[in-house]
Amino acid sequence: MKKILTSIAITLIALSTLTTSTFAVGNPRATGDLVGRNLRISGLGEIGHVGIWDNSRKRVLEVLNRRNYAITTESLYQFKRASTRYWGARYGRGWSHYRVINAGRAQRYFNPSYTTSPYIREGRYKRVWRCSWRGCRRVTIKINAKFRSDTFVSYSYTKGIGLSLLSWYKGMSPRNIFYSMPYSR
Repeated sequence: MKKILTSIAITLIALSTLTTSTFAVGNPRATGDLVGRNLRISGLGEIGHVGIWDNSRKRVLEVLNRRNYAITTESLYQFKRASTRYWGARYGRGWSHYRVINAGRAQRYFNPSYTTSPYIREGRYKRVWRCSWRGCRRVTIKINAKFRSDTFVSYSYTKGIGLSLLSWYKGMSPRNIFYSMPYSR
């Protein structure tokens, strides 16, 4: 069942990339801007990868498939160099974009991991009952975060400023997230 859902998700992502043909150009100018690029995976590069620009640190906040630190920051040069094609920048919608960055950064404390699935798991603390032969007591456990690049951007905007980037019927993909943002200010 899990393999079927994964293959359906990959097929939907691949189909969603066929509908977009224009590319944004330029570099990000303000916190909350989105940057996008192709992946360096043969045959799947057009699916893409997105990140959020943090102007105060001059870094791209993104999710990568890395073992110990999935949520990371890179310079714009590193972001561009990791691809065969840089899409450019799209401008952040809404206001108070520092909240978007802060919402994304906060997930770094919940041992985030990368997933290819469009389903996320928000990192958080949860109070549960632990029982043993001595009795039961309430303890706080850490729920680990799980994202991929597009779901991370969507989560950060939703959690940070309450803005949903995509309608449920459009399908979640890096390219769709990228093109949901305005081309100009």
